[in-house]
Amino acid sequence: MNPSDTSPTHTLVGRVTNAALLLLALALLGATVAVFSGAYQVRPVLSSSMTPKLPVGSVVITQRVPVTQVRAHGIIMFHDPDNPFELGVHRITSIERQGGATKITTKGDDN
Repeated sequence: MNPSDTSPTHTLVGRVTNAALLLLALALLGATVAVFSGAYQVRPVLSSSMTPKLPVGSVVITQRVPVTQVRAHGIIMFHDPDNPFELGVHRITSIERQGGATKITTKGDDN
């Protein structure tokens, strides 16, 4: 292409490309701010329990939500009750709410 090409098509393609790059940059900036503010967390998937939906090496983006907002069949990240320093990612199979207590049962898709 000739650098002095100012045809309407060339100008339109340039503007669309610039707009797309600007939107991508703004999206990346927004994601970075969300992660560094603590609103979201980025975590790697370290086990195969959620294969094929979340294979080992996948990255999940999590957001803290009240337990009242979780629903059966959703996927949650939680502290393993047997080892509170480890996080698990499983699908919710059932939720039982009695009084002020909530019992959530989970299972990996591959289990």
